Amino acid sequence: MVRNIAHTLGYRAVSSLHLCPGCARLGRLRPADRGSLELGQRRCSCGFTSSASPTSPGPEAETQEKKKPLKKWTSLSIGEDNSCGITTKQTLWCWGYNSNGELGIGNTKSKYKPVQVKGGGKWLQVSAQDETTCGIKKDGSLWCWGYNAYYAVGDGTDKNRTKPTRVGTAKNWKSISVSFHGCGIKKDNSLWCWGYNNIGQLGTGDYTTAPTPVQVQAGRTWTSVQAGSSSTCALAVNLTDSKKRDLLCWGYGGRGQLGQGTTANSLNPVQVAGNWKSISGANSTVCGVRSDGSGWCWGKTPPGRQEPRHRSRCCPR
Repeated sequence: MVRNIAHTLGYRAVSSLHLCPGCARLGRLRPADRGSLELGQRRCSCGFTSSASPTSPGPEAETQEKKKPLKKWTSLSIGEDNSCGITTKQTLWCWGYNSNGELGIGNTKSKYKPVQVKGGGKWLQVSAQDETTCGIKKDGSLWCWGYNAYYAVGDGTDKNRTKPTRVGTAKNWKSISVSFHGCGIKKDNSLWCWGYNNIGQLGTGDYTTAPTPVQVQAGRTWTSVQAGSSSTCALAVNLTDSKKRDLLCWGYGGRGQLGQGTTANSLNPVQVAGNWKSISGANSTVCGVRSDGSGWCWGKTPPGRQEPRHRSRCCPR
């Protein structure tokens, strides 16, 4: 299952993507219709009751059920209003809202169905969030496009880009995460961030916005990064035990998303207690899996969770 705070799509056997165009504007689910499609479930109904049982699908959903998937997918990235996926042939396709060029197709026309991103080449990873998209090609080069008023594209300008734009000249990028700012890890395990920095989300110890990538805490061995709207969390090898992974977060903490038990902000990375295996998040919500396999979440309760007033949690629980 692939899910995001804003919309959810069924993902079958990590290969066949079944969209629900009849249930949503531009191929995404309406907030009132959120639910989950379990791994392997092909139903395209988008209406759910409070108990998470599917309502009967409409005629368009039934038609979609009979169609065979057109492409085989290896990975997906689900943004607020748009989504992108990489096929088994390593081609990159995007769909959804496109007012700022976040689909990377050379214009600002929104699309209900997947359209291939401009520029060609083979792609290894993609990150789509907050109207900006970034991807890493097979040669290790980094490309970004879409909304760029806060320098999230990382090309040194604040001009929106409707097709992939090269970020620097390096060809050693291995992972990427983008929001209103971007962060990426290179093959030497160094961490780099760029974009808006009004509240310390770049982790550089100051409020200086970076139109191009700047290094974060040189000397640490970083393994994973997740950029939120105004905060960032990342995993790094423990300084004394290489088998352990530290989770560090920085930037805006007003929803408790830094995992410190407070709502304080931080200009520098601060460690979240525990030994961690993986992290994921969007906007002001962070979730992680510890080395013992237990799952933990903190920050703002995502919409759709049946908790009063979408309350916030200041530390993992």
